[in-house]
Amino acid sequence: MIYQHAVFLSYVIINKIKGVISLVIFRPNIYLNSFKEIDLQELVKRNIKAIFMDLDNTLVSPFQKTADDDVKTFIQNCHQLGLIVIVVSNNTEERVSLFCKELGIDYYAMALKPLNKGFKKALQELNLTTKEVCMIGDQVMTDVLGGNLMGFMTILLVPIVEKDLIITKFNRTIEKVILKILRLKKGVIYE
Repeated sequence: MIYQHAVFLSYVIINKIKGVISLVIFRPNIYLNSFKEIDLQELVKRNIKAIFMDLDNTLVSPFQKTADDDVKTFIQNCHQLGLIVIVVSNNTEERVSLFCKELGIDYYAMALKPLNKGFKKALQELNLTTKEVCMIGDQVMTDVLGGNLMGFMTILLVPIVEKDLIITKFNRTIEKVILKILRLKKGVIYE
């Protein structure tokens, strides 16, 4: 995984030097503090049928094993509006299944975001178009990039805690540079 990111970063740097790269691919449609700020009714108005959610540092801290009341309420509110919620995570089957089974929601573990394998599988099973999906997560390099490459609406959230899994620290370093260049502001819609 680190190798893939290093190769990708090298590609970005080379193209940046050539003046070819467009950082728009890293820009979310919306940037918020928390999933609790998401206007679910607005998503429904935009014809969103499914929400693909990251797990760690998006719904709960990377070290929290079960859902808290805020997460349960969010999932219930989504379901009441007819929105399908699926966790799409790069974490292990064991970690993701334990969390999602408690909530009764589907998931894709080891999704290899930003690659499209997990996304395509979920789209096919749901029989949805890319315009009917919103990807929500806390990482530019996995969630936003992967969602944008697929053509999903994307929402970037501030990480719940600053402490990350080791593998994520590399992404955060690149992400800080990208966010600084893009000058994103929380609560702003970038469409």
